[in-house]
Amino acid sequence: MIRNEEGGLRALSIRQPWLDFILYCGKDIECRSWFSHYEGPILLHQSKTLDDFKDVMGFLLLHVPITAAVREVLMHWYYVYEAPEACLLATANIESAIDVQESEWAIEGHYAWRLSDVVVLAEPVPYYGVPRFFPVNGELHDDVDGEGNPVKRLEVIE
Repeated sequence: MIRNEEGGLRALSIRQPWLDFILYCGKDIECRSWFSHYEGPILLHQSKTLDDFKDVMGFLLLHVPITAAVREVLMHWYYVYEAPEACLLATANIESAIDVQESEWAIEGHYAWRLSDVVVLAEPVPYYGVPRFFPVNGELHDDVDGEGNPVKRLEVIE
């Protein structure tokens, strides 16, 4: 279970298309300008802010191989003209803080955390996030989708 110090779930808000790169393109780290010692399970939250397409493309062209999956995510978000809906989309584990030299997805001058065990939620859960880690009052349940793939279901408790 993903718990914060108060016993609730812990989440981190990530802008698109970076979150989709984690979910569908093998982006194995999350970079921030601030450090945290936290290691463990986390909910991944889609921010309402869409990152600047030119900045994203500039980073990708210099650092990351443009695979078919990366192209598909870029094309999707390039044609989206409105801000994404704020919602919880997935779970993952933060394994450790790493040296930014260890991943092609690293941003120079930032701290990076290695992500593993990313599982997309069965359904997006509308939820407003805030910068840094934030609490979510809810429960996660293991489930399978229509094709037999493992998914998680999140029940938010009001």
